[in-house]
Amino acid sequence: MRAKQLSLLAEDSQLGLLPTAKTKAKDKLGVHGWTKFYASFSEEFVNKSIDAMGLQDDSVILDPFVGSGTTLVSCLKKGLPAVGIDLDPFACLLSRCKVALDFDRDKVQKILKSPASVYSDEVDFCDETYRFFSESCIDYAAKVIGSIKESIKLNGSKNYLDTILQDEKGEYDSEVVALTSLCIAAESSAKVVRGSNPTWYRKAKDGEMDVVSSIMGPAQTMSEVIMSDLSDLHIYASRRNIKIFNASVEDLTTELLGIRVNFIITSPPYLTRLDYIIKHLPNLLVLSGFVPVDIEGARRRMIGTPKIVNKSPSEERWGETCNHILESIRSHGSYASGSYYIWTYVQYFRSLFFFLERVKFVLSQEASGILVLQNNTYKDLFIPVSDIAVEMFAYLGVDSKILRRESVRININNLGKGRKGKEGKKEHTEDVLIFSN
Repeated sequence: MRAKQLSLLAEDSQLGLLPTAKTKAKDKLGVHGWTKFYASFSEEFVNKSIDAMGLQDDSVILDPFVGSGTTLVSCLKKGLPAVGIDLDPFACLLSRCKVALDFDRDKVQKILKSPASVYSDEVDFCDETYRFFSESCIDYAAKVIGSIKESIKLNGSKNYLDTILQDEKGEYDSEVVALTSLCIAAESSAKVVRGSNPTWYRKAKDGEMDVVSSIMGPAQTMSEVIMSDLSDLHIYASRRNIKIFNASVEDLTTELLGIRVNFIITSPPYLTRLDYIIKHLPNLLVLSGFVPVDIEGARRRMIGTPKIVNKSPSEERWGETCNHILESIRSHGSYASGSYYIWTYVQYFRSLFFFLERVKFVLSQEASGILVLQNNTYKDLFIPVSDIAVEMFAYLGVDSKILRRESVRININNLGKGRKGKEGKKEHTEDVLIFSN
């Protein structure tokens, strides 16, 4: 199968009629409404994008920042083979649950209502879990996770998470539903308080959360919601051809995927300096009893990390626009621009270039893709991330074009407490970029 060339794509009337990538209230219902998860685009946008590309039934679709699994749900309904990748283990689990159509209701209820496991004493959570959850919550979570582990047969070098993520036949769908319900319930049972931005949590101080809800009740309630929503999708069960990998873009290779892909649709993390890993702190802490979770390691490896992990200089191959912007930030007169903030931007564009480079090598000949990118600002400087991506693609020999640019009324960078007054009047735009190998 060969995708349309960019020259044809740019003229395609269907692409010109694509709906907005922005999510609306109606896009957060059903399987997409289980937990608060920042989604970059809607299922409708994915559906229309796939239709416009004229893909064949055997086309392999990749979302290397799968997030909450929107792309996978769309591909499930269309009967298309799809691969999702994410650095965040909870995002992978949540995405996997949205295609767990062969669950057994009685089995899920038994796991969550009467968990009994000889392995529960061997379930070991990361140290932070014991700080953020009560002893009773941890005891219940250990029993549930122990019960789930008992029923999973490990295959070769795969750990428990990899085994259920790459379970294409749905053998462990019941376990996936139970585990996802438990991890989502952790949000209401953790002793955490949201910090100054929408993705940051901190441990509650004495007196802030004297009463913390049990995790057992919310887990059981959540499982009923999940099973009800999945039942609405059961007609698509025979069409499922989905794989998910808990990995970073550093691991994005044809060896990992086992195949070259025909179409990519994704949205890399935005240039916002927000910590998406910490956004899922309660979920990850409970999940650490199922599979080792390196929260700090994931934070350091994520694109757009607020942590300074690399002070290597910028590179000419990133393009004229990128290097001009970086020099403008470096020489900006505001506090710490040249000593601290510059490195967060250099890091971001280094990671973005690396990702685009990997994209080129996993695409089959003449394959294509769509990226949703959000431009941003630094003080009084406009940062055209999409234009920079086009120049990076050009260096790599990949044709690309900005299909659409839309104003963003609420930019995620402005959602933190106290930021709206400082940042609210600045222009932010979201772009849809198409490319062809």
